[in-house]
Amino acid sequence: MLRGVRSTGDENLPLLAQAGSNDPRTYVYQQHVGNAYQDKRVSGLLEFDVLNGYWIQTDTSARGRIVIALNNLPSRCKVTEVTATIDGNGGGASHSDLPSLLPLVQLVVHDGAGTATIVGSDTDDSADLSEYEVPHPLVIPANQGVDGSKLLYLNFEGESGSNSLDDALALLGVKVDVEVDRIGP
Repeated sequence: MLRGVRSTGDENLPLLAQAGSNDPRTYVYQQHVGNAYQDKRVSGLLEFDVLNGYWIQTDTSARGRIVIALNNLPSRCKVTEVTATIDGNGGGASHSDLPSLLPLVQLVVHDGAGTATIVGSDTDDSADLSEYEVPHPLVIPANQGVDGSKLLYLNFEGESGSNSLDDALALLGVKVDVEVDRIGP
């Protein structure tokens, strides 16, 4: 049995079928309940499309959302940090000024019975376009245990409001840092 092992892993984005504006998608995951697995669902609206392997926000008339289930993390680990890398010009379109509603990312725990709790979040704090239109991180410090009885997921919301621009914002990747206290029974 190993104790005190620190491990860092990358959670790959679940690239679902491409979705246009206001296309509801449901993420299905399985939760262990007693001696069986039950299907659970997390739903969201996507105003994003996939281009060159990245999520690009194609419609800024509403603040688009991507839900990323973190269901491949080791059991009995602890999430210590989540980093979402974004680029305000990742889709190739350039803004005239910063959008009034900048992107945000939230770490959420869902109990499977309908209760979702935000346990950490970060909102883009770019001061100007020179910071916003290059790859940069949104970082959530965390101390969230993973035990398999609850769904852990990220809620990423795009830009919107004045100066927002279709086909500009890209979600380039997500990295989840975990700490494993114990490997083995």
